[in-house]
Amino acid sequence: MLSEEFIDCTLLFTDIVTFTNICALCTPYDVVTLLNDLYLRFDRLVGLHDAYKVETIGDAYMIVGGVPNHCENHAERV
Repeated sequence: MLSEEFIDCTLLFTDIVTFTNICALCTPYDVVTLLNDLYLRFDRLVGLHDAYKVETIGDAYMIVGGVPNHCENHAERV
């Protein structure tokens, strides 16, 4: 796979504040349901605005606009 440089793009990192504390008060099922509901909504918005989902790990979610297809309004899309 070839690497490519992107001079102009917008990144968004999300993190749920006090996620560890929330997990301590919930059942595993509740935690999975919370994250699933949240990330399904994020995924829908990413698709609507033609952004690119890079990674989801635990409670962290990362998207980028302007990659892999360059666009002038990448910040607005994110």
